[in-house]
Amino acid sequence: MFSVNRLLVKKFIIFFLIAVSITTAVFLFTISRSEKIKAPVHISAEPLSYSEILVSWEEDEKSDHYNIYRATNQSSSYIKIDYTDNGEYIDKDLMPSTAYYYKVTKVINYEESEYSSRASAFTKPMMPTGVKVTSEDFQETMRLQVNLDWNYSFVADEYNIYRSSQEEGPYEKIGTSSVESYADNDIEPETVYYYTITQVANNTESVYSDVVQILTSKEWVCGDVINYGGKDYETVIIGSSCWFTENLNVDEDDINYNCSVEKKCYGDKEENCDIYGALYNFESASCNEKKEETRGICPTGWRIPTDDDWSDFEIAIGMSKEETDIYGYRGSNEASKISDGYNLWLSGKLREDKDFSAFSFNIFPGGFSTWRFDGIGETVFLWSATPSNEDPECRVRENGYRIRLINYDNTKIKLSCLAESDMAYVRCVRPL
Repeated sequence: MFSVNRLLVKKFIIFFLIAVSITTAVFLFTISRSEKIKAPVHISAEPLSYSEILVSWEEDEKSDHYNIYRATNQSSSYIKIDYTDNGEYIDKDLMPSTAYYYKVTKVINYEESEYSSRASAFTKPMMPTGVKVTSEDFQETMRLQVNLDWNYSFVADEYNIYRSSQEEGPYEKIGTSSVESYADNDIEPETVYYYTITQVANNTESVYSDVVQILTSKEWVCGDVINYGGKDYETVIIGSSCWFTENLNVDEDDINYNCSVEKKCYGDKEENCDIYGALYNFESASCNEKKEETRGICPTGWRIPTDDDWSDFEIAIGMSKEETDIYGYRGSNEASKISDGYNLWLSGKLREDKDFSAFSFNIFPGGFSTWRFDGIGETVFLWSATPSNEDPECRVRENGYRIRLINYDNTKIKLSCLAESDMAYVRCVRPL
């Protein structure tokens, strides 16, 4: 009995020693492996484009290769996507403006380390597409401006606009936009500019878009011709403004924005519009805006003269400031100075004045129209955009506006008023 128990104890000790040996060996193997194969360190991720990310880490010369693992969010599983022999890897064919997460392991003698720490990056946004550029016509808009627009991108937080004077650059950032358009007015006339656009999403900027180029328009100065509605109009500086030297002759097909216009030629003869300009009631002249500073049917940047515009004009040609506020005929011979077309006027004081046509302003006796045409050869009525309803001297029965009136037998300019339904001529003005 005693010998049997000793045998059992002996077997137990042997088995115990074997178990301890195995456990120790496994433990030592694990420690040895852990010491030998450490996870890669200093891992980082950097976007290269809208479809590529560069993953890099500190290289170990003992490593056989590295395995690259990727996840599409912070909580999802990491999937092995590739391997590489050196300390960097370019992940390609990715989605733009998308976050990707990476871990790397090291392999030595077929043994793989644990995961490295995590690195992540957003791919860059795709570059803007469909970029177009136009230069505004200075004669139409009275400004030097380049307009850019491009296709909508749902991922863009904003866009950066770059410009250069050379196609190869360098390109300077000139502005940002939260929408798919940009107006550049810090430019020179008759100059070539090159533009490119980037978009920003998740604090990451895309690469440059395709480059577009434009030649800006010639700068316009008062004294140059304005082409409007297919007709050339001479211009001149008088006082502090630039003036057309002809009455306007356009209809709704000629003006550069939507407006219903009723135009008449004196006697319903088109040739009279060619000579004197066209007659308009104030609703048509103002495009129904009926406010004092209104562009009306004038080109962009121009307007129907206000009473102050006309007063400034009259002072510039010799009238005193005090006289400009008086209803009726004022001044001395200012009407003669701005009238032209000697043979168009009836014989009278106006055309016989020594200063007739001194300013070459082309005031002709085109008449007017109330319920009928009247006054051709004798007079001309010119709209202002200033209401006359509060003027005690004005006797019209409806809304009225101040006008300037010139008569064949008077050398002075008359301040009067006219009902908005009556018809007079329009001179366009642009304050300088």
